Amino acid sequence: MSRIITILKEKSPSVIVVFHHQFTTRQIIGKLAYEHQVDYVELLLEAYNHKNENPQIFLNLHSQIGRYLLNNAEDLGIKKIEAVKEPDINPFGRETSTQSWEKCQRKKDVQNNY
Repeated sequence: MSRIITILKEKSPSVIVVFHHQFTTRQIIGKLAYEHQVDYVELLLEAYNHKNENPQIFLNLHSQIGRYLLNNAEDLGIKKIEAVKEPDINPFGRETSTQSWEKCQRKKDVQNNY
C-alpha cells in the first residue's frame, strides 16, 4: 500500500467527522492540511517523490485525495453528490470546481449511489 493511501486511511475519518452533512473535497484537503500539517507535508513529499512528466505536485496529491475518497466512500460513510461540483478557489488562486459529498445515514445509501 502506498504511503499516501496509508496516511489517508489513518487521517481521513477524523477529518470527515467534523463536517456537517455536506462538504467538499477542498474542505477535506484544507482541514487535513491544517489539522495534520506534518502528515500533509509527508503526503506532498510522497507526491513529489513519485512525480511523473507532470510535476504539479499539489494538483497530483489533491487528485489522489479525491480518488481515495471516491474509492473508499462506503468505508468513510460518505457519498458523492453526483451533479454538484462547487465553484471554489484552489490554493493558487485559480477558480476551479470541487466535488461535493454528503455523509450517509447508513451504508446502503452509498450502495444506491453507484
